[in-house]
Amino acid sequence: MPAIQITRLRIQVARLIEHFSQPEQFTRSLADLLDFYADRARRPGRLVALDPIQKQYRVHPAVITQIMNELAAYCQEQPDTAVALGEWLWRDTYHEPRLLAAGILAALPPSSVGLVADRLIAWAKPVEDRLLIDVLLKKTAKTLMENDPRLFRKVILTWLKDSSIQQQSIGLRALCHFIQLVPVDALPDVFKLLTPLPVKPASYLMTDLENMVVALYQRSPGETLFYLQELAAKRQTPETKRFLRGCVSLLREEDRDLLRSSIK
Repeated sequence: MPAIQITRLRIQVARLIEHFSQPEQFTRSLADLLDFYADRARRPGRLVALDPIQKQYRVHPAVITQIMNELAAYCQEQPDTAVALGEWLWRDTYHEPRLLAAGILAALPPSSVGLVADRLIAWAKPVEDRLLIDVLLKKTAKTLMENDPRLFRKVILTWLKDSSIQQQSIGLRALCHFIQLVPVDALPDVFKLLTPLPVKPASYLMTDLENMVVALYQRSPGETLFYLQELAAKRQTPETKRFLRGCVSLLREEDRDLLRSSIK
């Protein structure tokens, strides 16, 4: 990987942006740029924890940041063209172009929030790399919550009500971002959304459900404990018991016994 010279990188990115309205040419030029800065020192056969499963150029983050910084203004001014480019990048076989596609969605103007939601639903599929979907959710959640939180809630409900547990998993992960960004006084609506649990606590979903509890507990410990106690007061299936027992360790010491005593 060559050393990054900021002036040279800026010139290279400026030339790349010239093809903003030409998705196919932009994708080819992007591949050349990323290949130029690719880190070839790491062996592809070595597994690294939490690495994406896709092929990667492994460029320095500064390269992606510079490209996205230049793209942002164009995304604001030409949202339809930006989405068309994002579609091309999302279909790429390498990880970094798809990161840029997620960034493009997050950079769209408030007037294009519907486009953000549509592409989010279209792109966030169970067949995709889980880490990539999580990046997509994180980047778009802020845009959706700032401009149309009701629309984001509707998107989440679509996933949670899906018959596929893989889609439900995406919904729960999106819900964590919703919980982190929603105003505290709107949290009661979140608890209503989760009463009863919108999905069965299947083994596949257990980690996602527990992450949801962590997000809620960080925002409102008292309401979260009360919600779990109410869940425990209802008819408990073996799966629900296992979920509740897993939640005990997520709480502060003074709340653990209160929840533990509620589990039959």
